[in-house]
Amino acid sequence: MILAAQNIQSLPADVVQAVSNVGTHVVFQQGWDDANHYFKAFGGQIGSEELLSCRVGEGFAKLGEEFAEISTKQPTTLRGIGIVDEIRDQTRELYCVLRSETNDSDKDVGNHNSESLDDLDVI
Repeated sequence: MILAAQNIQSLPADVVQAVSNVGTHVVFQQGWDDANHYFKAFGGQIGSEELLSCRVGEGFAKLGEEFAEISTKQPTTLRGIGIVDEIRDQTRELYCVLRSETNDSDKDVGNHNSESLDDLDVI
């Protein structure tokens, strides 16, 4: 089972207690409360300052009694300002139809181009 959370404090107390006994943890950049939690969970092997100093994509893994510093591949940089318009246009093409072509009883998906959001209905 894999449990992923933005921060440990967002989980119910009984879940936090249960996952504290798990032998494998992978933690990335975090705030003060989580860093203190994992400092204790890691038996002081990794300092809270080290946990706090992680940059995006950096973290630590605990596998049983072993610890490793980890770094993930950085995401690809978006291709300039035009990417926003490209994503918006693709989304509209895939998920929107002209309002004039819809009614409550029939919502067929179609590919339509429109210059204005006012003409589109999300289906």
